[in-house]
Amino acid sequence: MAGNVNFRALGTQGEDMALQVYLQHGYRLVTRNWHFHRMGEIDLILTKGDLLVFCEVKLRKDPSFAEASLSVGPVKRNRIRKLSRCFLMQRGEFDDYNVRYDICEVIPDQQGDLTVNIIQDAF
Repeated sequence: MAGNVNFRALGTQGEDMALQVYLQHGYRLVTRNWHFHRMGEIDLILTKGDLLVFCEVKLRKDPSFAEASLSVGPVKRNRIRKLSRCFLMQRGEFDDYNVRYDICEVIPDQQGDLTVNIIQDAF
């Protein structure tokens, strides 16, 4: 860990903020930090009506860095798609749901205050 920055705590804070925005817009949390063996994890899985959303949350500590969504490249997107298929195979109650993949950016401004930007249908 560089300096005294607790990256896990920052990630959790970003996920908490993203989740609150979704909940305020009528989404329901299905699960958080869903893992499948060693393939990886999906940060947030939510529903709204017949929509199932798989969300990757990215937090930037410095506003001068590139957009957080740019760090979700083709390899990460393919991994999330594969993970979502595994989730759907395990959870048959979502068979008839429409699926959407979102990226949620949690971005600090110059004063260090965090803003949440949800990119729906990101990939």
